[in-house]
Amino acid sequence: MRDLLLTQCCILCASHQGDDLGICRDCLQDLPWHDAQQCPQCAMPSNGLLCGSCLQSTPNYDATYALFRYDYPLDKLLQQYKYRESLHLANMLSALWIRKFGAEKFKPKNLNRKNLNTHQRQRNYQALI
Repeated sequence: MRDLLLTQCCILCASHQGDDLGICRDCLQDLPWHDAQQCPQCAMPSNGLLCGSCLQSTPNYDATYALFRYDYPLDKLLQQYKYRESLHLANMLSALWIRKFGAEKFKPKNLNRKNLNTHQRQRNYQALI
């Protein structure tokens, strides 16, 4: 009984096996992981080398790391996070990111003093992560 009371429900299937991230093992495996080879600069599908777009017009950033494809159910989770202010999802998403790529590659954008002031900006989700 105690274990049932202390376990989280899975945010996707509502089972009582949501572990510390709030998502069960089966749902975690079913997420649309971006595991195909990708361009190291923009993370779009490629043969692992720079894609034609990045060769033709070099982006203003060095690299992109994509954990997931923007597909169901992740697309719905991100919309919940952003538009319904389901900020608890930030913990799950950032923890999954750090497990895969490491904390040193986790650098949210636009974290300067101006953007950190939540009174100046309506939404600053990067600061929450």
